[in-house]
Amino acid sequence: MGKQILMVVTNHTDMQEGKKTGIWLSEFAEAYLGFQENGYEVTVASPKGGAGPIDPGSVDDQTPQAILDAAKHLEHTRKLER
Repeated sequence: MGKQILMVVTNHTDMQEGKKTGIWLSEFAEAYLGFQENGYEVTVASPKGGAGPIDPGSVDDQTPQAILDAAKHLEHTRKLER
């Protein structure tokens, strides 16, 4: 079995009424891509499974394409089980 990493992300979308939150995309993407580049098999999980929300403040027109492309790994997170 190869080297494995479990990345656990949030499903939380609201910080307070009217204030959206989520995963800071560059923090997730840089770690995810770094792990993959170093030969790790990466599993992305969240408490509820499904989509991991991206904090809208973490993406703008200056966000590098590689970071934007990594968002696909947040679309179908594995549900954490007890």
